[in-house]
Amino acid sequence: MDGTHGHFNINADVGASEFLFDQSFEESYIQYVPQQQMPYDMPYITTEFQPSAIASPLNGYPTRFHQRIDAYNNNSQPPAPQPSLQPNDTQLRRKRKADDDDPLPSSVRIKKEHLDTMYTAPDSSQDTNADHCTYFPEDNLKLSVDDSFQFPESFVPDKSHLLPYVGQMLMNIAHAANHEYPLLIAIDQENGMLNNLYDKAYLTQFPGNMAVVATGKKKLAKDVARAMGKELKALGINWVLGPVVDVLTNSTNRLLGVRTMGEDPEQVSDYAEAFLEGYKEAGIACCGKHFPGYGNASVNSTLDLPVVPESLQQLETASLIPYKRIIEKNVDAIMLEAISGILGGVRDEIFAEQVVIDAAKRVTDMKKRYLSWGDALAPPELSYLLELKKSHQDLSSEAYKNSVTLLRDHSNYIPLTESVEPDGNILLLTPLVSPIINVEVKDGKSEQYFKTSQDVFKKFGMTMSRYHTGKVQHTTYTAKGFQPGLFERAKAVIVVTTDADRNQYQLDFTKRISMLCNQQRKPMIAIAASSPYDLALDRAIGTYMCIYEFTQESLAVTAKILFNHLKPVGKLPGRSFSQKLKRSSSHNGRWLVEDWNEQRELPRLMELWTLCFPERRFIKQDMLFDNIFGKKGLGLAQKHFVVRNSSTREFYGFCSTWIHEKEQVGSIMMLFVIPSRRCMSIGQSLHDAAMKYLKSKNVKLIRLGSRVPQFFDGMPLSRLTQDDKPNESSRASSEHSIEESTHTGGRSGTVDLVEWFNHAGWNISAGRKSGNGAHANEVHTMKVNVENSNPRFEIPVARGFTLRPYLPEDHDQLLEFVDRHVQRRRDRAGLSLLYMQAQESQISNNSDTSILLYVDMTGRIVGSIISFSMRSNFSVLLPWIFEFENARVGGLCGLIVEQGKLLPKDVEFLKLGLVKKGLNNFIMATDLERCAISGIEGEEEYKLMKSLKFEWWKSYLEVSRKA
Repeated sequence: MDGTHGHFNINADVGASEFLFDQSFEESYIQYVPQQQMPYDMPYITTEFQPSAIASPLNGYPTRFHQRIDAYNNNSQPPAPQPSLQPNDTQLRRKRKADDDDPLPSSVRIKKEHLDTMYTAPDSSQDTNADHCTYFPEDNLKLSVDDSFQFPESFVPDKSHLLPYVGQMLMNIAHAANHEYPLLIAIDQENGMLNNLYDKAYLTQFPGNMAVVATGKKKLAKDVARAMGKELKALGINWVLGPVVDVLTNSTNRLLGVRTMGEDPEQVSDYAEAFLEGYKEAGIACCGKHFPGYGNASVNSTLDLPVVPESLQQLETASLIPYKRIIEKNVDAIMLEAISGILGGVRDEIFAEQVVIDAAKRVTDMKKRYLSWGDALAPPELSYLLELKKSHQDLSSEAYKNSVTLLRDHSNYIPLTESVEPDGNILLLTPLVSPIINVEVKDGKSEQYFKTSQDVFKKFGMTMSRYHTGKVQHTTYTAKGFQPGLFERAKAVIVVTTDADRNQYQLDFTKRISMLCNQQRKPMIAIAASSPYDLALDRAIGTYMCIYEFTQESLAVTAKILFNHLKPVGKLPGRSFSQKLKRSSSHNGRWLVEDWNEQRELPRLMELWTLCFPERRFIKQDMLFDNIFGKKGLGLAQKHFVVRNSSTREFYGFCSTWIHEKEQVGSIMMLFVIPSRRCMSIGQSLHDAAMKYLKSKNVKLIRLGSRVPQFFDGMPLSRLTQDDKPNESSRASSEHSIEESTHTGGRSGTVDLVEWFNHAGWNISAGRKSGNGAHANEVHTMKVNVENSNPRFEIPVARGFTLRPYLPEDHDQLLEFVDRHVQRRRDRAGLSLLYMQAQESQISNNSDTSILLYVDMTGRIVGSIISFSMRSNFSVLLPWIFEFENARVGGLCGLIVEQGKLLPKDVEFLKLGLVKKGLNNFIMATDLERCAISGIEGEEEYKLMKSLKFEWWKSYLEVSRKA
């Protein structure tokens, strides 16, 4: 250990899997105590944890933090801290050294004594802050003031409001030198984590480029650019070196990362135009960069310059597209990097004189558009900057709220309020990063100090503690891991990564933590606080959130999302990267599909179900699965398939088939794959095995989903609003955003199941028959509250029809009635089995299962429905009733009314009568609270149920095709 900070060892190559828990470490962490126990600003720190690897917030930008670390590792004295950046200590430097031999025209050279005469010490009677107007360069430096001036990269943080004084000073000098136009004052200000100007009191913090694109709102991008431009203009800056229009053709690029707008050239072009419009509306010039495109560039170690490896043809396919677009939109300038030949071409007169004249004219035209001496010599008051910041706060908040992206959440760990007990410990693990801002304002004075790595995410942990009644414990991790006690006590773990691609230990560590959490069924959330591509392709990380930056504003929104105060609505920038996600774990070969063995594999099946459908939890799940898939279950004669890990025997995927021999219909009852193994052709292998088996049984029709047992009535449909018409909302969802559930599991992402099955050969066309006979039909399950205090429904008497309960002598006639219906509608195969089981259940226990009938004057059955409760042994055929964990529920199913021989108004009357009678029976039963009905088809039946106060619960796309 060396003094206070100790000895830093840069060793990012050491895998976290080897050193996850280092027993030699002292237990070091910050614990954030909820408000009820301790104020948020009073965390306690046990010991200072020493880092072993550092990540920089910005790729390719070495910081003084790294210089300190290098000094410590070399056992040398660290560089002296930078002096307090008060204005009278600041040195104004030219980015290019003044060269006496420079053949180009030289501007006014101003020395120290020149400034002394122009700005003297303030009068003591005036505001003491007035001395901030005095700036002295070093005696041996010259300040060149010409038509373009650029502030140093490390300008005064948190003193940005002083810039108007600097600008006005320079403008006065230029005006005194009889310049035709005011100076062009440029700045590299990209928002997010690259803010060369930062002033918490006067300037608004906006998200960086990639975060803005993640909002999916081009108007928002335009508004952000306009707002930032207005604030910069109020500071006397009239030229912003942006937008960044590099196309990130290499996601591991270390030069730019989240400074870019993504990897899709068209999307980058669209948002570049939006930024362009915003800057122009703010009245500030802009400069597209970095030509010809650094999306795949690397830094040459010899030249210490970026090198672009693409050929011209490759650049034209991606990198140059945004430049063409913004040039068409009259961008003010394009930044050219490291092209030394331009200066040589002018010096050696290689360029024609007219070329130089035209270039100068373009600069003059830009000055005419944006510059005026009236504005330059009379900058606005600071109060105007405060007004701007106040007016931009809502815009900043909206941008951050819309940027955070939940890329996947296989097990629905977010929000933590639903996956962690209120008093459970949450462990926050963050990497070692250099702070974005090393300045803090105390007692009105700015103070630069050395922040620790924990300080960067300290406020994030404290914010989390406001929303969680348990403990939030925070520590940093390194290549050597961290103390094991914290992990053992935690009920959930959050791991933050920052540019993990260039810090391999972060990837190794996160994967190891994920594996341990999976083994212990412990929620684990990975948060990419810089590049979203760190673990985007690793589907073994089940919950992955991208926030694009670790500014305090972004972390505050993240905390709200974690605890259900906000919803994540951001989208990962780029269209082609989603295709990479689909191909990331592609499996070129075929998987070994084995037959299901019910005697030894039932627990593994239930575990797989829980992983794929955490939102569908059944009470009495052991009994339910045993009655369907067990050795004495109804599915004993049916065929089921499984793909598993050949070593651990872990289930990767499961497919259940069901054959109704009488109707010659086969069903793929369910097909799902563990979230971490999707997009690896497991589902395709299971599907192909199921289809081959069903065709071998000579069935005439194959359908997706099954009426009996009714785990899924078809492909699940997401619903936009409960008040939407079923054919408008659910069908739109089926074609565009079906939830990953039946066939690929989980609420977290969306996948187009219609597209998936069409690729598998189904040729589904919603609402009509297609070439191979595939037919799609919407089916709904609905629910309603039934309390014994509710008024009973009046059932009017219809001439010619009688509503009565089922009698034993109705046995044969009822089955014939159901068979006629199924023969006409083969896609409803399974209803015969449903009624046979209901008849047996009613005989054995009449109170929990009953069949209601409508008969005509001749005694012929013309309508029927089944009512049951979850106490009935019949209920295992309709597992959805076991999803009501905290309610006593009755169910209605098998609604059939004879078609063809009855008038439409009679059909509607009989359906209403059957459902009303079932509801009245439940209302009379004092131990029931709700009723659910399944098998509601089409818009007309849906409206009938709505008239009885039923509400939407689930929707499916029932699909069938010829075998």
